[in-house]
Amino acid sequence: MNTFFRHEVQTRLVEKPECSPVFTSTLRIPERLREYDPNLFILFNNKTERFEIHSLTDRSLIGGTVLPYKSLDARTLDYVKRNDIRARGEAIFKELEEHERKMEKQRKRDFSNWVEAVGKETRKEFALSSLGLDHMKTVY
Repeated sequence: MNTFFRHEVQTRLVEKPECSPVFTSTLRIPERLREYDPNLFILFNNKTERFEIHSLTDRSLIGGTVLPYKSLDARTLDYVKRNDIRARGEAIFKELEEHERKMEKQRKRDFSNWVEAVGKETRKEFALSSLGLDHMKTVY
């Protein structure tokens, strides 16, 4: 790994003393990540005990992605590729829209089921009440 890259990463860490750079791992995940994008690097946040992915093109270190995994393995690479907005931007937005559409459909179905259940539970009481026989309803 070139020293310029290491120096750039270390320079960024002045702002984030709770983080440590990860330049290598048993499965070579940091190296493989740099093969995918030479600007990406991995930090381990000692406060949160989570790994973060950052880019040298983002000067702030705020735009990092916290990995949902506790260890570095092939899932890390899949996660980065799957969520790379530069490579999959349009597909990601379509997936989000599709997910929202499905969630809205589920909400409507749940509401409809709830209304139907309430209707079934109250039908007898409304019928007796409309006939003026509500005093005859059975109390359980």
